[in-house]
Amino acid sequence: MGLGLTLVLFPGILLPLLGLPVPTDVWIRVGGMMMFFMGCFDVLAAMEGWTAYFRMSVPLRLAVPLFFGAFVMAKWAPLALIPMGFADLFGALWTMWALRMDAART
Repeated sequence: MGLGLTLVLFPGILLPLLGLPVPTDVWIRVGGMMMFFMGCFDVLAAMEGWTAYFRMSVPLRLAVPLFFGAFVMAKWAPLALIPMGFADLFGALWTMWALRMDAART
């Protein structure tokens, strides 16, 4: 949720820190809004114990680094995008581990 709000409100501060240019159109803010909304879904899913939501998130988040790599190879994105995919990779692995730990407790 924090990353989404940052991209909506302050894209000119965050993107250069990641080695990315600051866009002049609205689309980074639209993407930030969508990230914020997805974060709201995540919080609700956690509060309500929707484990199916989190199980589905694992393969989708594991795909993010693959897509980012493809975007860079196609020259649609700068190389700086690759490290950003690791956040989703590690988050997906952590979620997978947490789901397994939760299943082992029940």
